[in-house]
Amino acid sequence: MEVQGKTVDYAELWMDNDRPSVTLWFQDKTCLDFSFEPGLSVQTDYFDWKSGEQRVLKRWPAVRSDVG
Repeated sequence: MEVQGKTVDYAELWMDNDRPSVTLWFQDKTCLDFSFEPGLSVQTDYFDWKSGEQRVLKRWPAVRSDVG
């Protein structure tokens, strides 16, 4: 895969009527963009599995695109 081993610099989430997307920006100034059809809903959680058990570190509210 073209992105294997690359380090993510930051991620962007765009939830608009035209083109909901998630973009992963890498430190080498390349990016991987995921575009979705309208009507998308995203729930994001950040977990720690170091102990072998799932522990929630942060949970964000669901984000829904506006398909009005």
